[in-house]
Amino acid sequence: MDPFYAFAAYPTQTLTEQTVLGLADADANAALKRALAYRKLAMIDFAKVVLPSDAEMGSVLRAAARGPKAAVELVADIPVERQAVVFRSLVWLVKLGVLKVC
Repeated sequence: MDPFYAFAAYPTQTLTEQTVLGLADADANAALKRALAYRKLAMIDFAKVVLPSDAEMGSVLRAAARGPKAAVELVADIPVERQAVVFRSLVWLVKLGVLKVC
């Protein structure tokens, strides 16, 4: 089967620095609690070395709680050497429904 045909209905979008993201939950604490619970799942736990730390996730989710923001703004408070890792993980947070594209 042609994979382009099989997956044609899947939503596809590239995350850019200007992509506007917001919280899917009512507040940052609920979002963080849910994200931390997801991290304990076997299907996610294996990737922990490439995921943001708990503190980094908290920082991103608190920034998102202040209203939808460009993706680059959500990682602005992360140390420069970790920003690329945390930026990439924004896609993971969208995939899990913790963040949403606005």
